[in-house]
Amino acid sequence: MTSVPFDLVNDHVFVRASVEGKPADLIVDTGSSLSSLGESFAARAGISPMEGFATAAGAASVPVRLAQVHRLALQEVDLGEAVVVLVPVDQVSRAEGRPVDGSLGVDLFARHAVEIDYRSCALLLREPGTLQPGGGVPVAIDARRGIPLLEATLETREGTRIQARLAVDLGSSFLALRLSASFVERHGEAFAGLSGLEAALGTGVGGRLMGRVVRLRGLRLGDLSVAGPVAGLARERKGALETGLFDGTLGVPVFRPWAGIDYKAGRLFLHPEAGRESLYDASGLGLTSDQGGILIDSVASPSPASEMGLRPGDRLAKLDGRPLVPRDLHSLRQSLREAGATRVLEIERLGPVRIRLRTLV
Repeated sequence: MTSVPFDLVNDHVFVRASVEGKPADLIVDTGSSLSSLGESFAARAGISPMEGFATAAGAASVPVRLAQVHRLALQEVDLGEAVVVLVPVDQVSRAEGRPVDGSLGVDLFARHAVEIDYRSCALLLREPGTLQPGGGVPVAIDARRGIPLLEATLETREGTRIQARLAVDLGSSFLALRLSASFVERHGEAFAGLSGLEAALGTGVGGRLMGRVVRLRGLRLGDLSVAGPVAGLARERKGALETGLFDGTLGVPVFRPWAGIDYKAGRLFLHPEAGRESLYDASGLGLTSDQGGILIDSVASPSPASEMGLRPGDRLAKLDGRPLVPRDLHSLRQSLREAGATRVLEIERLGPVRIRLRTLV
């Protein structure tokens, strides 16, 4: 067994890896069948693209190049050669508030069974097929396509249940579920009448995905029940959610505080109290960074932010009197999840704005 420390930033697992001997900050991500590298990092590392183009599906589908990497390593763990996707990561880096050099996915999980301990911020790497954690609830997955898929039961309201095929997506933060627009439309009656808010569901390769955020009554994964998961219902037919391989994604709030993934054995292991630690934003602010500062990228409605007249493009200078820089995005988002608290945001356009946080879904 090998233990690898990680940084937890905006619900994403950041590891320090090595690509062709060059240090790289990568997000551990099961949501893509190939690992990825940022185009600028690849250029700095002297990695040349192969001929021709492929398509990467994130928030939208974009043309990309593939490249051959001869040595990919995670600390002392040699992951060998890999074919990677070269993608534009500027928007992702701005959303994280720190540089992102790419993502590490199937090249890690095809070679190792991986435990993710969110409390101690450590990855435990084991031989594939050997993961048998005591107390973990097993859920069957199918990882033959390089993306782990599972069957789930969604209870949208009492007595209304629908089946969904979900991708296990460590790169999907803040929301327990993201469901495709086509799936939501097919099951319109099940989702009709659910109260929620219009908001951004996330930012990835290709930009931002918009939709409606609601709270479902429950989620069933094998023998595990998750009460009250927060779900994003996409309203745009685009990106990875519309590839036809799955109906939606299962996100980080369900994996916390601990999860184990074993592609070879076809098992995802979850904590018996999975999903109970998750808190959704209580402000209505979607945030990003730009030119050394923090900007409002989107404003959910209805929300305290929309009611106070905040709008996309507004620059945040301070939180409760403390100056803000891009690396504060993680702590700022955490502070805006505390329903019942009052925060003072210094907005360049408006000056100090007092905002009372509340539960939104």
